[in-house]
Amino acid sequence: MKRLKKLFALVVSTAIALTTFLSVPVKADNSYKAQLYARITDAGQVVNKMIIDFGADKRVSGVDKDTFTVHAKSIVQIGENKGNAYYDLDRKIVKVETKGSQVTVYFDESEGATLTWLSEGRNYPAKLEYTITQNKPIKATAVDGRDLADINATYTCDNSVKDAETEKFKSVKVKDGINYQFYEAKDSDKLIVWFHGNGEGDLNGTGNNVAQMLANRGTVAWASDEAQEIFGGANVMAFQAPETWYYAQSDKLLEKAYNEIKDVMKAYNIDPEKVVVSGCSAGGYMTTRMLIAYPNLFQAAMINCPALDVARLRGGETPTDKELAGIRDSKTAIWLVQGETDGSVESEACSQRMFKILTEGQKLTTTKVAQKLNSDFTTQETADGKYKLSLYKTVDLKNDADSFGVERPTGSLEFAEDYDQDGVETVVKYSDHWSWIYTLNNNPKDAKGQHIMNWAATYVQGNEETYKAQLHARITDAGQVVNKMVIDFGSDKRVSGVDKDTFTVHAKSIVQIGENKGNAYYDLDRKIVKVETKGSQVTVYFDESEGATLTWLSEGRNYPAKLEYTITQNKPIKATAVDGRDLADINATYTCDNSVKDAETEKFKSVKVKDGINYQFYEAKDSDKLIVWFHGNGEGDLNGTGNNVAQMLANRGTVAWASDEAQEIFGGANVMAFQAPETWYYAQSDKLLEKAYNEIKDVMKAYNIDPEKVVVSGCSAGGYMTTRMLIAYPNLFQAAMINCPALDVARLRGGETPTDKELAGIRDSKTAIWLVQGETDGSVESEACSQRMFKILTEGQKLTTTKVAQKLNSDFTTQETADGKYKLSLYKTVDQENKADSFGVERPVGKLEFAEDYDQDGVETVVKYSDHWSWIYTLNNNPKDAKGQHIMNWAATYVQDKKAENNQKPTDNVKPGKVETSDNNSIAMYGLLLVVAMGGFVAVKRKSKEN
Repeated sequence: MKRLKKLFALVVSTAIALTTFLSVPVKADNSYKAQLYARITDAGQVVNKMIIDFGADKRVSGVDKDTFTVHAKSIVQIGENKGNAYYDLDRKIVKVETKGSQVTVYFDESEGATLTWLSEGRNYPAKLEYTITQNKPIKATAVDGRDLADINATYTCDNSVKDAETEKFKSVKVKDGINYQFYEAKDSDKLIVWFHGNGEGDLNGTGNNVAQMLANRGTVAWASDEAQEIFGGANVMAFQAPETWYYAQSDKLLEKAYNEIKDVMKAYNIDPEKVVVSGCSAGGYMTTRMLIAYPNLFQAAMINCPALDVARLRGGETPTDKELAGIRDSKTAIWLVQGETDGSVESEACSQRMFKILTEGQKLTTTKVAQKLNSDFTTQETADGKYKLSLYKTVDLKNDADSFGVERPTGSLEFAEDYDQDGVETVVKYSDHWSWIYTLNNNPKDAKGQHIMNWAATYVQGNEETYKAQLHARITDAGQVVNKMVIDFGSDKRVSGVDKDTFTVHAKSIVQIGENKGNAYYDLDRKIVKVETKGSQVTVYFDESEGATLTWLSEGRNYPAKLEYTITQNKPIKATAVDGRDLADINATYTCDNSVKDAETEKFKSVKVKDGINYQFYEAKDSDKLIVWFHGNGEGDLNGTGNNVAQMLANRGTVAWASDEAQEIFGGANVMAFQAPETWYYAQSDKLLEKAYNEIKDVMKAYNIDPEKVVVSGCSAGGYMTTRMLIAYPNLFQAAMINCPALDVARLRGGETPTDKELAGIRDSKTAIWLVQGETDGSVESEACSQRMFKILTEGQKLTTTKVAQKLNSDFTTQETADGKYKLSLYKTVDQENKADSFGVERPVGKLEFAEDYDQDGVETVVKYSDHWSWIYTLNNNPKDAKGQHIMNWAATYVQDKKAENNQKPTDNVKPGKVETSDNNSIAMYGLLLVVAMGGFVAVKRKSKEN
């Protein structure tokens, strides 16, 4: 032991000595270089960050926004104000990051422009002078972790600027021609041409050929990853006017631009059918002039605030109506974008005038789009989608004199920007002339939800393949919805790179019968919540809170809709062969026959009975049990259509009983789900009771159903029908699960509210009954329905009351008799308010809470529905009693084989995690056992040591 102590002391003393030796400070370098970096924002290029590298041998820390002062000066290089400071300020530092030896200082992007706006009306590169001062020490350590002396340094900056986007381009200067910036997209046969605004033209023959790239995103946006993905790769050619595009005709700029485009097409093997153009302001004028001069050069044109009206004031020629009308004869599709007001070029005289001429005599569709940060806008378009106009709403309107000296309203446009680089966009207001920003951010969209770049890309896709999209549906608690779409690209392919933005899926639901026949029930772009790719298949998942396959008719019935789905691909899909070879990206069109596949409904067969009651039937192989379901009033047939599907699609009342869970609980059971010829309230007058009884008996005979193994369930009007069946045929069913039975309103709707005597008579039968309803129910009063029935059934009996708290579903209380034959679960309602019921009586109504996962992310959240929809709980096996036995498990005990009754699985194991309750007894017991076990383990260990 003494030896061990000596050894330990030696190790400790050695470690202390080494630590002291290794902590000796090392003198730091005293000068470092700062490199400026830039980004082209919507308002032009700005220095947005600075990086200092302290050397590969160091790691730095303790740097924050106060560590440096960065002073920036911008000096005008040409023109009247040459040599003057354009700005002279300390840059606002918004955040600092350290990684290894590097410190990155981020600046506010609303300042720090690399261009100067000259009094001559041009943008021109500035001379930048950055000075960096360190305000406090920077902590430094060596790569091996040793502490180094704090850094207190000076900094140099050569004021050069690095910009990853501009570095994609090469400057091409053409003698006696028009200079341009060019981006080469590898192996692409497409070309995008950009004509800038007037402020980016050259001045005094400098041939700078950069202003058109730096003043806004008009050049670089087309080479961005997003745009390149949308177009499937495209070369970009961004001209710089030798002076101004208004000289398009006088200086033969049209001819020069045409020849240079043709030269590029030849040099880069551009397909003549795959050229698009865009331009803004004076560049919009130039674009329009190119369309007039060379009608079929471009497949599509995106024209922003075209300066047609002022052209004649600035050396150009405003196009005539005849010239603009002539564009209609070309193949070029055109999308115009402008502010509703525009202080520089009048919207009515420019984009609106051009659109009016192009679309003369055509029917137009108008779509209004509200936006959170960017200005709202309205898109008008022709039926064939060839011509579109998006007008953006302007704010802060005031009257100002325009270029013609005419007083008219001008204002500002709103844009989403993140200039403080915190990841959160806020509203920034710019001139109402700057509408090109929307196009360059792919913001305008049409009635189908297709954005402007995606639209243009469809015109240069070339020979497209066509694939079929198959719709799939699921019956949610609120009814059947199209919840996903599957596209198979063929067994010879493997696809990838598909996300939520790859497709726009437009859905339209049309009413097929009744007063509103032919009207749209909904007309929307489906919300895509996730996308999965597996081999050749792409599965697109939709939000399940929309996309119903039924329509709710004004006549008070659910009826199947006519669905129309349109699928638009927005960006290319990567494809590889089965052997791994790269294939051409997929840019396809899609067909959809609007049929819907549903694995649950396909389990059933439709049985139509002449002069009887139609039903859906699920056959459980080798089962001698039967579950009968009576639907609510909204699922009855209408006008004798005999649709026989509404009762299966409107909620889970049919399919829930054939689910794997229910079938396991019941040990296999056939299911028979009737559809009322009109309404169950005619149970007596139309002899529906007798018809249902006879058809149940026929099924029992055909499928060898044991008369002792039949259960029934129903909701609302179907709860009324169930009750009437129990009265008419007392021993037909072993158990009944009755939800919000519409006993009170029956007499208003052609039925007969059961008398107390009739309800009391049910006590003489063998049928066990579990009633379920909301504490309030705006459709059928709880006290007059389930509670009245339960009170009569249990008269004189002792009741047990169990309260169950739930995390998402509404809390509830279950009352039951000692023998468990009669039970009542009442669910708590929220958001209560007084409303008149069917009798005109004011009483409280509210909402029930349900656990749903409509965005298909695996996480359930609370959804509130009518306090009448209590059947959802039963169909999800949620109600339970004092023993923790759930409603389906309870019903199943009444139809079990005698030999199996003692071998049932514990009923609390149903749907683990689905039903949240306050039962923690089992957990506590296991915890106690664990403590005892651990105590035993410690005792054994101690004993072994003693021995």
